[in-house]
Amino acid sequence: MVKTKSGTSKLAKSTEASAPPPRFVCIHGHFYQPPRENPWLETVEVQDSAAPYHDWNDRITAECYAPNGASRITNQESEIIRIMNNYARMSFNFGPTLLSWLADKAPRTYSMVLDDGEVICGRCHSTPMRRRGGGGIRIREEWERYGPNSATGVSYLEEVDPPPGI
Repeated sequence: MVKTKSGTSKLAKSTEASAPPPRFVCIHGHFYQPPRENPWLETVEVQDSAAPYHDWNDRITAECYAPNGASRITNQESEIIRIMNNYARMSFNFGPTLLSWLADKAPRTYSMVLDDGEVICGRCHSTPMRRRGGGGIRIREEWERYGPNSATGVSYLEEVDPPPGI
């Protein structure tokens, strides 16, 4: 109701557009690498397709895991104004095989992943869903985290075929 000179009247429809509801984005990183060790040698052999790196764990660490621990924030002139640990600002999980490999072979990156000192335990159940035309697999994962940041969810992962020539 609005008071006017002649009394009160019902509110007229607002001519102003109501504020849009706030929007949020949640980024969840699922970092996983299959075991790559030769079971007879107990070491990762050279993987030619990961060149110029020794193997795919080395390559993905250099191109993904390590840069996310020290992400460069630039201004419009492409000058670095801040370096930020993306892991501190996102939800993520690492598979145990990969986390063990990082601890042993890339301890600096391992420490960036665990920079906040919070280790969360959980479980994950992966189910292959279907074969894609190129032979790739779609995986359905049901996951659950325990502890103060407990949560549950379902993720669908698509195997991405490498570009031709790799």
